[in-house]
Amino acid sequence: MQPQENIQSTDPVSDPNGAFPDLMSENELSQYLRLPLVSSSTNYHNVITNLIRFRHLPRLHIGKKILFPRKAIQDWIDHETVTK
Repeated sequence: MQPQENIQSTDPVSDPNGAFPDLMSENELSQYLRLPLVSSSTNYHNVITNLIRFRHLPRLHIGKKILFPRKAIQDWIDHETVTK
């Protein structure tokens, strides 16, 4: 698992460099979803909380920590993607 400061912006679909771990923290998830680029919020915790509450963002509770499985997040993205 790479330290967070080494995570660079990569394509979340392919993630060819393995920049994101299989179980992501909230900070890693915000980078994976590119929230700094798409959200005007300064508090990404609130954005993720709303995605959990209203869009059923997948997550895993381990003790008091919430982790986000990368594969489940990608499956969620694929399911939530609107195509016409």
